[in-house]
Amino acid sequence: MTRKLPGDDAYNLPVTMDLNGQVAIRGKAGDQDMPTELILTGSAVSGEPVRINTNRWFLGRAIALGFREVHVTSPKTPVLCCDDCRHYAWAILERKSAIAPSPDAIQIVSSQEANATAPPNPRPRRRKHSMSASKEPKGTPKSTTNGRAKGRSGASSAAGTNAVRQDAEALIEQAEGVKASLRDALAKTTELVRSLKRHRKLSKTVHAALVSLRELGPAGDR
Repeated sequence: MTRKLPGDDAYNLPVTMDLNGQVAIRGKAGDQDMPTELILTGSAVSGEPVRINTNRWFLGRAIALGFREVHVTSPKTPVLCCDDCRHYAWAILERKSAIAPSPDAIQIVSSQEANATAPPNPRPRRRKHSMSASKEPKGTPKSTTNGRAKGRSGASSAAGTNAVRQDAEALIEQAEGVKASLRDALAKTTELVRSLKRHRKLSKTVHAALVSLRELGPAGDR
């Protein structure tokens, strides 16, 4: 879902979630003047309007885990997802970095939401069979769903599942990249600390030598 938004190479992978009558998720790259806005027309919002800045990986992870409700209290408190037996929460980013709405924003309607809200295809008329209805065994249930419609519904559900899985995999790859960068930074920081410690030890040795030379005094005073 958030893979379509720019700014996925920024630190902390920020996106803005704006809940104000509808669900809007915004992203913006550093070289862009206007944000890109993803509108989830099939999602419902209740409560007071709120806008938060969050890491897109955690939001995508919640969707991949199958949570269908996101509880947002304020721009300062963690986000919570829960169901009958699970709880998933994460801390949000600084609210001053949240992207405000703009009339010039590039808007994208989520393909999954569009499929969910699209009117269903008209059912094809059943062909009349030459067999009389009275010849059918009593108690035989009549099918109310056309086989072709089932196939389309199954294909749509599979496509939605694949899309969520691809979003989760993309977010996991981004997280692995951040993890590798942090590991490299930790290694460099550790080496820098070691160098500073060696420098401090050498400085102490030089200082002690200078003190000893001062105590000895000039060679002519002996």
